[in-house]
Amino acid sequence: MNSVYSAVFSPDGRTLATVSTDHTTRLGDCADLHRPQALATLNGHTGAVVGRVG
Repeated sequence: MNSVYSAVFSPDGRTLATVSTDHTTRLGDCADLHRPQALATLNGHTGAVVGRVG
């Protein structure tokens, strides 16, 4: 099972970014909290992503 190490919202609260041990960063649109939607999965890291900028 992969673990999420960190999660952060954008300053306007509409976008959530998560980083995890599966070597990905994921972005999600949280403008409608009843229907959050995946925006992008950033792949290609060679190791676990354990931090974030912002």
